[in-house]
Amino acid sequence: MSKIIEKNILILILISFTFFLGKWLISFIYFIQEDLVLKVINVSHQDSSMYFHYVKSFADFNFNENFNSSIGQNELLLYPIGSIIFHSILYKFIGITSFIILELISIFIFLFIFYLIFRQFKISNINSIFFASTMFVLPIIIEQLNFLGIVEVNTFTQNFYNLRFPRPLISQLYFFIFIFISIISFRDEMFKLKYLLSLSLIMSLTLSSFFFIFFIQLFSYIFLLLIKYKKNFFKEIIKNYKNIVISLFAFVILITPFLTFLIGTSEAYSSRMGIFSINFEDKLFLVKHYIEKLTRLKILFFYAIIFFLFYFHSKFIKNNHDIIKIFLIIFIVSLLSPIIFILISNKISFLYHFNNMVVISSFLYLIIFVISFFTYLNSKIKIINIKKNFSIIGILVLIVFYNFDLSLKTLNEIKQNESRKEINEIILKIKYNKNLKIEDTNILTFNNLVLIWSILNDVKDLKIIDGTFSAKDDALTEIDLIESLKFLKLNKNDFENFISNKKVGYRYLNENARQIFWQKYQANSLFTFKNSNDFDKNVKDFVEKSSPFYSHQFAIPRFEQKRLIKKFVSTKRNNNYAPDIIILELKKNIINKSIIDLNAYCKTYSGDYFELFFLNKYCD
Repeated sequence: MSKIIEKNILILILISFTFFLGKWLISFIYFIQEDLVLKVINVSHQDSSMYFHYVKSFADFNFNENFNSSIGQNELLLYPIGSIIFHSILYKFIGITSFIILELISIFIFLFIFYLIFRQFKISNINSIFFASTMFVLPIIIEQLNFLGIVEVNTFTQNFYNLRFPRPLISQLYFFIFIFISIISFRDEMFKLKYLLSLSLIMSLTLSSFFFIFFIQLFSYIFLLLIKYKKNFFKEIIKNYKNIVISLFAFVILITPFLTFLIGTSEAYSSRMGIFSINFEDKLFLVKHYIEKLTRLKILFFYAIIFFLFYFHSKFIKNNHDIIKIFLIIFIVSLLSPIIFILISNKISFLYHFNNMVVISSFLYLIIFVISFFTYLNSKIKIINIKKNFSIIGILVLIVFYNFDLSLKTLNEIKQNESRKEINEIILKIKYNKNLKIEDTNILTFNNLVLIWSILNDVKDLKIIDGTFSAKDDALTEIDLIESLKFLKLNKNDFENFISNKKVGYRYLNENARQIFWQKYQANSLFTFKNSNDFDKNVKDFVEKSSPFYSHQFAIPRFEQKRLIKKFVSTKRNNNYAPDIIILELKKNIINKSIIDLNAYCKTYSGDYFELFFLNKYCD
């Protein structure tokens, strides 16, 4: 490795560290005594911690955990292996710290990939580092400039790249690595074994991580092969068949574990994860809806701009036009991928992610065009002699801006998250209770942060668990919920309220019930539970007008509510169920009406947001 490359890598590492350090430093300063596992859960970006259980169980080779030690189960969780594999490996050796370390490494990889991409434009090393750093901070810059609240702009800023685990923190890196491989292979011989094997690895990780990107990768590379080799396409396939076979074999081997989990997971878990079967009529409905969205006037105008810029680049700039062509192909394929996927697949899930990828691909194309245009102007006009100093100053400005924005957001989150200190006090009381072993306890709580902390601390008995955390079947899920509510002395009216359909903001979403059932009761113009329209009129009308790409709306049909209520009434209280630890969230509607038997439990902590109870034998 040359000294120049070593120097540039060192610079990128330093920049990565400055982007990484801010939020962690603030959290360690403000919460010195906080339990480390809880700190990582709290500091992780947005809902990242909701995926931590995958890392833990995969690292432990525990693929069918249902958090009920009295009942065995054979169904498997559906692991996003490509997104969690590196975290799971490192977690096996160093535990929770792996999330912190891999966040830093992910930032570096992002910067390094874009540094390599920009180097393909023959841009200087320091300018490439500056542009790579700009790409990392760009979502925040655009977010601040989006005064009009344009939806597509928000989609880009939220999904292009940030530190949310595992997507886009990990999965989006596979997309960017694919782009780099496409560029260098397109400028060389695309059927070389080193390129095909690299793609086999990246695309297998992508398919088992975020299959929406996989389809864009697959069809983009096929299009690029056709464009590069034209009439000789089939001759090149025959000529390089050995490399193709080896690469396909490697892909199949690498993807086999994911397919095993996909086949082995239960129907109940698949429905909670939003995986639904579709028939021919559904396909036609979805394709028609998607095409209608694509042909709106403002969208057609935007497409016209993209193709005009491509024409302009081919006529007047020409330098690096092959790179521009690659980004255009990726954009076009991102438009076509949803249609192709809908037509060839008998199951679908969260189709709105395809829309997000269209937005990301279009913005990427425009960004790359601007950089190519800037490079062309700089070569013709010789803009400045101090461009090196300009880039260095630009990098410093980006670092200051990013950390200032991040610090403000982190401090604001800390001020708003008033319950964080209370959760930590509760966790510390549990950890330092000499009368119990955490891994042997049975914990009852509806708070996901505490549930995640419990899972990461090897707690095996959790009667209430988020619907995405376990592959247990529907019958067991319902019984566990009912027995828990009856233990808390909640009645039929409380249960009816627990499963009722509520409109929150712009959609129907009952957070209490969705925590347990998730996508099982997804409701939009294409999907409802058992294709039912048995809803109250206001719910029915709203659902029928909802886009089929609208996956996060939750509404339970009336006949299903009646069945669940009947089951609640007929299920007797389980007198053998007595959790060792109870944590009540006082601000959580319905659950805050719980009544705890103080003859059997002692209240160990009472705050504004939480109460903690120990079974008497664990009380001091």
